[in-house]
Amino acid sequence: MPDDKKRRYSKFDNSKEFRELGQAISYYRKYRGLSQDQLAERIGISRNHLSAIEAPNVFRGISMDAVFSIAKVLEIDAYLLLKFSTLRPEEESRSPEAHPR
Repeated sequence: MPDDKKRRYSKFDNSKEFRELGQAISYYRKYRGLSQDQLAERIGISRNHLSAIEAPNVFRGISMDAVFSIAKVLEIDAYLLLKFSTLRPEEESRSPEAHPR
């Protein structure tokens, strides 16, 4: 990749978004009663990769394909995993059940 393209993309700090995405995945995974091993197996990634995605201080990239697969396994709409800087269901009066697929 040419240096000018590297510089253009590197000026964005998406660490907050990766942290919130990982937190959302962790929240819904636990809500559904799944272990990291179970979710990782169902979407075809290693538990170590899922653990890194959920870890608050590790900013591991994740494909949109993986996001959509996780949402399907967790039986939620994918946008719920990407709702950044807003109240999570545990902070709302509604449960994740209020977001049917």
